[in-house]
Amino acid sequence: MKNYLFTLLLMTITVAGASAYDFEVDGIYYNIWGDEVAVACHMDYVYVGEDMMEPVYYYDYVGDVVIPETVTYYGDTYPVTAIDNEAFCGCTELTGITIPGTVTSIGEQAFSSCHGLTSVNIPNSVVTIGDYAFSDCESLASVTLSDSLISIGRNAFSYCTSLYSIEFPNTLIKIDDEAFDGCALLESVVIPASVTEIGNQPFTRCANLRYLIVEEDNPVYDSRDNCNAIIKTSSNELLVGCLSTIIPNTVTAIGKHAFYGCTELMWITIPSSVTSLGEGVFLECTGLTAVHLPNTITSIPRNAFCYCTSIYNFEIPNSVTEIGSQAFRDCQSLRSIVIPNSVTSLGETMFYECYALKSVVFPNTITSIPRSTFVRCRNLTSVNIPNSVTKIGDAAFNNCTVLKKIDIPASVTLLEGGAFNSCPALDDVYCYIPDLSSVTLRSNLFDRNPMNVARRTLYVPAGTLEAYQAEVQFTRCFGTIVEMGHSGDANGDGVVSIKDVTNVIDYLLGSDDGSVNPYHADVDGDGSVTIKDITTLIDMLLNGN
Repeated sequence: MKNYLFTLLLMTITVAGASAYDFEVDGIYYNIWGDEVAVACHMDYVYVGEDMMEPVYYYDYVGDVVIPETVTYYGDTYPVTAIDNEAFCGCTELTGITIPGTVTSIGEQAFSSCHGLTSVNIPNSVVTIGDYAFSDCESLASVTLSDSLISIGRNAFSYCTSLYSIEFPNTLIKIDDEAFDGCALLESVVIPASVTEIGNQPFTRCANLRYLIVEEDNPVYDSRDNCNAIIKTSSNELLVGCLSTIIPNTVTAIGKHAFYGCTELMWITIPSSVTSLGEGVFLECTGLTAVHLPNTITSIPRNAFCYCTSIYNFEIPNSVTEIGSQAFRDCQSLRSIVIPNSVTSLGETMFYECYALKSVVFPNTITSIPRSTFVRCRNLTSVNIPNSVTKIGDAAFNNCTVLKKIDIPASVTLLEGGAFNSCPALDDVYCYIPDLSSVTLRSNLFDRNPMNVARRTLYVPAGTLEAYQAEVQFTRCFGTIVEMGHSGDANGDGVVSIKDVTNVIDYLLGSDDGSVNPYHADVDGDGSVTIKDITTLIDMLLNGN
């Protein structure tokens, strides 16, 4: 009989197309797996060209569907032991499913995007749930898991936005990557002692998760000191946190994306036992207003505080030497920041779209303002570029719409494309580069709107006017190019006073507030600010010059 069946199936493949299932009984489609069958996706392949076929899906499972324990076809009875990949995927009008006790596995995307499904009772026969099996089931509020379940696949329940609770059986061994990502109503999770493998970001963007507990007998993970977090015991690394996490002082590292999407987290204190933070550690913590970093941290990694839109103040400890790309991107409430002298490396797009940012103080230990550092910082009015900087990257200050003045230090050897483009309020640019032949200038450094060009002035070192007027990247962007002198008015308040002396001292010590103009502080005109300039300033004041 089975040989007859396979012959019949081969004969049904015609020029019109071919079925992706083996047979249908009572509106349910099946694939034959030896002596067993799996519930299959209703899909056909149709010809769209002479040698090309494309799948056509039929989303015709609606209402409440009852899967039988067995099914008979051409006289042979088969047990139903699996729900195949994509079997019910996209059936938005499916509202209920009864799974028989003969089923042992639920395949990848088996019920993905079944938006009408509200509850699922998974029988005790099921041992594996595949990747994305119930992902994007936005109405799924209740799930009863099998008491024999061993593995939950990657993104198995991701974006089940109505799911408010889940109870894991004590047979469970593995929870894969992002298994419950985006389950915004999930409040409580208990990890059984049987679980020995937890993937990356299993509870990412579970905004209301407040109780996160690992059973005491678990050999791999723990929730020591009632911390409401998952910690890897052997390494003391905090892997997963939630809105009520209190980080124990025995934790030495916080892992990648540990608090990703904890939008209700408002504040966090990191103990001095912690020496490293993972990439994106607080990514999209939109409610976070305050973070205390200890001086044991040496690096703020990529995306660490990206999209933390409520942080308005941030103190970087002087132990930090490196800040990764996009570390503070879209921190839209951040108003000011001081980067300590310990920092030597900055990543790209670090303050991208920090709309409230008004001032930044850079140390004289950095050599580059990287690409897109301040793009769309629409309230940025003050930024110091220290004499240590040799490169200003692509679009570094692009769209800083209220920035009125900028100083380009003599140390710069590379100005990349669009560095100051779309800065309509930028009227005064002080460029201290003494020799343009030593500099690489890319195109569109400044915008060329005729009205902006007409009122924009470029101030250049004495004796360099002719060279600057010969450079097209400047002449087409500035209405006026003039030479400047060494005034001694280091802080730009209009007078030379003892305050200028103290400001220059602070500048040399690296503790200035960004008000010192290096060109005007270089009163002896030797091209750099040194102790000699301080003595010259004092002589000027004593002699009344």
